[in-house]
Amino acid sequence: MQTISIRLDDNLITKIEELRGSEHKSDFYRKLIEHALNTFEHKDLRTDDKVIASDCSAFKAKAESLEELIKSKDLTIQTLENKDKVIASDCALLQVKNESMENLMKSKDLTIKTLENEIGFLIQDHTRISGQLDRLLMPSKEEQKEKGKKWFEFWK
Repeated sequence: MQTISIRLDDNLITKIEELRGSEHKSDFYRKLIEHALNTFEHKDLRTDDKVIASDCSAFKAKAESLEELIKSKDLTIQTLENKDKVIASDCALLQVKNESMENLMKSKDLTIKTLENEIGFLIQDHTRISGQLDRLLMPSKEEQKEKGKKWFEFWK
């Protein structure tokens, strides 16, 4: 019989020791290895180069796929950041336009108020002038008696 030496993690040794119980250590390890070999149905434990190559190419393909995904995500992030900048500039422009519109509305309200005041003044002035005009155009009492007409029929 040949002797082999292996290194095991402390956790694995603890589990093995719990299973071993009072059985001799070398006998238990031998049985454990035999059982593992029987479980593999005497398959070659060495990994075939073709399997390694296919696994390696699969990992490379997966890595390339992940790299493409990362590039795609970076591009999406950059696009979103650009859109965010555009939205921020649009927002600033809209705020300036809003302020401009508010100033325009204030100016319009002031103009309307001024025009309403002028209209009130003109109506009052028109009423005053109309009253004066009626008195000025009305014929004198002597002219009314002469023609025998009422003053508003005088010019007919």
